[in-house]
Amino acid sequence: MEALRAHYTPHGVQWLLVYIAEAHAEDEWPIGAPVVAVNQHKNTAERAKACKDCADALGIQLPTVLDGTDNEFDDTYASWPLRFYLIDNGIIEHIAMPTEGAYDMTEIDQWLSMKVPQNPF
Repeated sequence: MEALRAHYTPHGVQWLLVYIAEAHAEDEWPIGAPVVAVNQHKNTAERAKACKDCADALGIQLPTVLDGTDNEFDDTYASWPLRFYLIDNGIIEHIAMPTEGAYDMTEIDQWLSMKVPQNPF
């Protein structure tokens, strides 16, 4: 993802991560060894701390916002556990879905390459 961001950001592509409720919170549905073990957020301060800890642990440098503790974004866009929304001029044109818990970033690269004018030089 970082390679895509580095390549497409200079061409005007904007990136935004929306941090939502924990999919596998330790106090609800723990699975495996988490990158960052955290209980489900009960308030905005807990969600903000979990977001920062996760971003730091994974080296994520994307601009990030938090879904409210009412989970309105997640409820509206069904973003759990992880989705990529590819938006052009305010219209969601493609929703990339994970396969076996991971993404083939080629799908996102192909969509972006059709949308973004490439510098021939």
